[in-house]
Amino acid sequence: MNEQERHNRSVMLRRVRSVWLEGVLEESLHGGEIIDLGFAYRPAALGNSGVPSWQQAAEYDYLLPVGTKIEDVFAAAGRVLLVLGEPGAGKTTMLLQLVSHLMAAAEADEACPMPAVFSLAAYTRDRTLAEWLVEQLANNYEVPRKIGERWIADGQFVPLLDGLDEVDPTHRPACAEAINEFRARHPGVSLLVTARNRDYQALATRLHMDKAIILQPLNEEQIDTYLGRHGRKLDGLRASLAADRTLRELAQTPLMLSIMTLAATR
Repeated sequence: MNEQERHNRSVMLRRVRSVWLEGVLEESLHGGEIIDLGFAYRPAALGNSGVPSWQQAAEYDYLLPVGTKIEDVFAAAGRVLLVLGEPGAGKTTMLLQLVSHLMAAAEADEACPMPAVFSLAAYTRDRTLAEWLVEQLANNYEVPRKIGERWIADGQFVPLLDGLDEVDPTHRPACAEAINEFRARHPGVSLLVTARNRDYQALATRLHMDKAIILQPLNEEQIDTYLGRHGRKLDGLRASLAADRTLRELAQTPLMLSIMTLAATR
């Protein structure tokens, strides 16, 4: 890697940190702490798994041990992963944790690819995914197109594609097909895609990824551990959760638990 390439890489890493870690992702936590998430493998979500698509129910999932880190799941998936979840299940938290890990690795070792988050809500079906990524790198990260094309060809960055469910419904099947085509043309490029579970299940085109996981509702141990970080300040919330079954069910969603905690500490 020559000095110009090293400079380009350094600039890109700074932009990712500024735009995502210090901007969108951390801001979305509203000052709250990260909640440890639970994961389960869902092979039937993938078009290339050989598992019948009707095995989408939770009883067919393979639960991972509580405390498993998303970076370890990503590595075990060969760094090609589909992440499903219900609204508020913690996809943003998961992205924050993974971007933080990939950023640290890329900053410590220039041989490690750089992470970059892309909102799929901006996708339209008139181009390949590689062309769209080059355009997004130029528009959102100020990366010259020739450099973006070279980074994709050389596998020098990890596209983290957020929100397949946010693609215009008329463009969503084409987006899924574009992702599959990208995977076939760039098998050495790491890739992560997130989607809301219900919207993904309604999609006729299944993604061809190495693994699929679905974020799990928080269990009592995870909720207690999270609340315990705040000490006695949340005794009132603990009492409310113990007394109200509906409230306890709401607290199984990381977003709702975070909102409850913020409300109780203000």
